Parts: sequence; structure tokens; C-alpha cells
Amino acid sequence: MVDPSTYDPANGIQYFPTKIAVTESTVISGLPPQATAFSVTDPTSQLFDQISYLLATTSFKNMMEPNNTDADHYAYKEVFDGYPFPSAMGVNSATAPGPYDLMKGTSKVLFLNLMAMHYNSTEGTFVNTSSLDGSGQAVLGTKISAENASYIILFLTKFSQEFVGTPLQTMADNAINSQIDYILANFKDPNGGYYNEVTVGSGPTSTAKTLAANAAIIKGLYNGYEFTGNATLLIEANNSYNYLINNFYIPSEYVFKSEFGNQTVTYTPWNMAILSGLLRDASLIGGQPDASAIYTRVFKTVFNKMILCEAEASGESGSDSDGDGVPYIMGSNKPYVFAEKGTYQIVLGIEEQNNLISNLKIYPNPTTELVNVSINLSEDANVNVNIYAINGELISTISNTNLSQGNQIISIDLNKLTAGSYFIKTLVNNEPVSIEKLIIK
Repeated sequence: MVDPSTYDPANGIQYFPTKIAVTESTVISGLPPQATAFSVTDPTSQLFDQISYLLATTSFKNMMEPNNTDADHYAYKEVFDGYPFPSAMGVNSATAPGPYDLMKGTSKVLFLNLMAMHYNSTEGTFVNTSSLDGSGQAVLGTKISAENASYIILFLTKFSQEFVGTPLQTMADNAINSQIDYILANFKDPNGGYYNEVTVGSGPTSTAKTLAANAAIIKGLYNGYEFTGNATLLIEANNSYNYLINNFYIPSEYVFKSEFGNQTVTYTPWNMAILSGLLRDASLIGGQPDASAIYTRVFKTVFNKMILCEAEASGESGSDSDGDGVPYIMGSNKPYVFAEKGTYQIVLGIEEQNNLISNLKIYPNPTTELVNVSINLSEDANVNVNIYAINGELISTISNTNLSQGNQIISIDLNKLTAGSYFIKTLVNNEPVSIEKLIIK
């Protein structure tokens, strides 16, 4: 047992290990087996496991908070007011800890363990793994992945909000700010984008940058900005978002590369979930006008093809009634089953997008003083042409509202730009239709 009110990891750490084996035995035929023994098979502590559990306990604590005045919580108050589930201590004469107290206490224990087992206070960063030595002291690992470095920011902001006005909030806020500083100082590639992993005290890995790592870091910067209000983080996040779109997104096919420079793409629930979270935050926090359209296109192209079956909960009524190529499963009570892995071979080229454009050409390229964007519109549309530095910084925007149907040529003066490499992105009605590297001689 752990008493959260007195728990201090310095007096002996008690934590959730990575893996245990469960021995089960039959009690009565026809009933579920009973767990009779547990043994630890992997005693390490994994950062992502711990912060995922922390997100759950802080969320449940919030849901059961007896003093929460949010109207969305009123129904929950009825559930945790003593009947059918116990209320918090000191509420309705409850003397024993209720679910609220349990979640609050568990959140505290998990957070203290994170700080003791995963936070390198000297370097100002959390690390992926940890273990205990023979005397029970924490032995911290030396690596931190981009995904973990990012998501610890999001999860600790949730924790901080639930422990406002306590010393735990101060500890969490300091750790959040340190992790943000560490990301900017150690994960950023001078050529743009972010490394996949950093070895603390040594440096980043040299492996090809991945979609998951870069999407996660950018999401972390958006969350950091939302929490701190530091406008510098918003600028960094938006520039990095542009870098990601310019280098990973193929607008002619509505897909993202999963690895920088690799035309064979591997999609998994992991990188698709991280990408979805980023595109949501890019739209809601970053104000990126194309993020929601990109999300919709990629969902139809990639997500739908990785959904293996559907049932009533997804709107199906039989066969393939919604016409997305995913079969209906009679009697299933789950909305869908998502594939473990999917692959896609990118074929480069400009194709028709949303039946609005054709024959898009960008010329001359390389160029010196002028570049032309030629585009054939099937109907009147708004066309924007953005020019970006290699690192994702937006250099200029050329807006053309209500261009008429037919072939249009947009000429862009490049005299104010220095020689070098840029990206030129064309958007029709806020949807990217072309991203190309532009060379100015």
C-alpha cells in the first residue's frame, strides 16, 4: 500500500514496472479465471507508460472534483456524491477516501516518481527509461525521444492545472519550461525539422527524420505556447509546421511521408495518431488555415484504407453503404478495427485536386528575378502562393481572391530574395495543391 499523503520516493520508490506476468487459476467452470500470482518480468520504468497513466488519473480526478463549477461536470457530481459511488473525503459525511481522493493521490505518486526516476535535473530533460540499482536508488537512462519529450509537456500541463496553488504545480511548471528549453536547444536540426532522439550529454541521432518525431515536437511547441503564452513558441511551432508540410506532405496524393526522403511510406496507429493530434492543434492553436483541409484529405486517403471493418456505430447500414470501400460487419458492436500497419508507395507528380485544378506549372525553376505559377481552374477560386525559407519560415504570401475560371498565370517578383533554396506552395481555397523546391540563382 502507498499512502499518498506521506509518500516520498526518497524514502523508497514504489512504482509501476513495465511488465508483469499473471498466473491464473480456474475458480468455477464457466467463470473467468482468478489471478493467483504476479511476478515482475521487466522492472524498468518507461516514461510513456507513466505519463499515459498520469493523464488518465488527472482526467478522472478532474471528472470527480466536488468543487468543480464547470456545467459539464454536474452529471458526474451526481454519480460521485455518495451514491452509487463514494464521494470525496469530507463531502456528505464521507470519512473514507473515495474515487476522487484515490485519483488525486495516484496522480501525486506518479508525478513524484516521474521527477525521481525520469527527470534529469542537471540537463533539464526527462529520459525514456529508468531502473533501480541494488540499493533501490533510481538509475536514469540517457536517451529521450522526440515523442516523449513532446508529450510530457502536454501531460504535465494537465497535471499542473489539477494541482493549482500547490508545490506540485510549481515543480510541474518548472519541469515543463525546462523541457521546452531542452527541445529547442537539442532537438532542432539547423537545416530544419527535428531529430528523432537525443542522447543526453552527447547529442542527437543521425537517423532520417520521421513524421512521428517531427509532428510530436511541433504539437509539443503548440501545447507549450498554449500553456505559457510565450509568443516565441507559437512562431517556432508555425515555422516548424510549414517545414513539415513542405517536406513531408505530398498534396497531389493527399499523403505524408513517414520518413524524410523515403518514397515508401509506412503508416501505423502510432504515427497516424500523432499526426492527427498535430493537425488539430495546428488549426485550433496555430491558426493554420490549411490544417483542417489536409486532415480531411489524409483521413479519406490513408485512415479509411486502414480501417478493416465497420458496423452500425460508424454509420453503416449494410454491405458498403457509405461507399468508402470498407465492408460492413453484421452484429459487431465496435465502430471499426484499425490495421496494425499499412504501406504506400508515393508517385510524385501534380494531379487534379478536388476537381478544381489541372496543368499546374511553376517556371522558370531555377530562376533569378521572377517565377510564374500557371494554373487552370475549373471554376472561380481563391489562389494563394506562399514562399518559405528551408526552415519553414514564411517569407511572403501572394493572395489572389476570386480568380476566374480558366488558365491563370501568377507572376511573382523575387528581387528582394537572396540566392538560395526555398519552398513555393500553391493553395486553392486554402488547400495545398503543390509544394516544390524553388532555386534562386
